[in-house]
Amino acid sequence: MEVNSALVNLALLESLKGNKVADEIDLFVPYLALAICSLEEDSFGIIEIKKCFDDLFSISPPEAALKVILTRAKKNGLVRLSNHQYFKVPEKLNLILEGTREKKKEVEISLSILISEFVNYSKSHHKSDIFLLSTSLQLLFNKHANMKFYRSFTLVAIFIGLLAFLIGAFTG
Repeated sequence: MEVNSALVNLALLESLKGNKVADEIDLFVPYLALAICSLEEDSFGIIEIKKCFDDLFSISPPEAALKVILTRAKKNGLVRLSNHQYFKVPEKLNLILEGTREKKKEVEISLSILISEFVNYSKSHHKSDIFLLSTSLQLLFNKHANMKFYRSFTLVAIFIGLLAFLIGAFTG
């Protein structure tokens, strides 16, 4: 199951906190690596990275923030800077990319299990029609759907539903 949503990206960000990080900037370096690897050209600028962040993760960071993250990536040897143009360092990027893929796969599996358990619990305890929930989940995790607002709205609804599920599971 290929899931590319705000929920997975947030979970991936949270799971990366367990690794060795100097500060919050290090948490965004794997996202930058994914964005850089998605570029076809070996050289790139801030504008291309900003577009990749929007396309891949549905976030639009300020250019100043991207410059800070790129500076950290340069310090870590993931990119090099020459004549105000950034260049990929494929060997280093591939190491980050592989680790990120493994983490993302773990998060996707966990999320899939959580959703399945939530659906099963709803069916068995509430005897409710979960067609709407199922449809919402499919739209939320369909990475080809271009519905940023609907995803955000559905994400909030899912969070509220999961919260109600957890409260119900622990209280009764």
